[in-house]
Amino acid sequence: MIKDYQSLIDDDAIVDIYRRASQQAHGFLSPAFLEQECDNVRQIYLPQAQTLVAHEQNRLCGFIALLGHTVGGLFVDPDCQGKGLGQALVTAALQRHPVLELDVFEHNPLGRRFYERFGFVELSRRHDDYTDQPVISLRYETRG
Repeated sequence: MIKDYQSLIDDDAIVDIYRRASQQAHGFLSPAFLEQECDNVRQIYLPQAQTLVAHEQNRLCGFIALLGHTVGGLFVDPDCQGKGLGQALVTAALQRHPVLELDVFEHNPLGRRFYERFGFVELSRRHDDYTDQPVISLRYETRG
């Protein structure tokens, strides 16, 4: 089930999902960087974003954070992956914004495969100074 994020109620679960999913997909980022980003998720990103959450059996399993039509983050708990929750979150986001854009780390094959299968297309590549990592900018546009 996809629904709107509830401030404070979901914060701890969202940060935990971010941490666990990032450790899985972003092993090239330092643990110190990921811990700082956990604080940023709670204090900066969640208050600014329109966030949708995925629940399964009354457990928060994933989220997508939107800044307008830009996906700031899409994370699914590693224990809940492979059940279509990522697709459901992106589909719900597309109901709000018929065009989505995002950046994915070049060294994140899980994320890259997911977005490719969904139908996102590459716009450009660049080096991200904040993370010191190469990123790929992607776009999806709802057809018809």
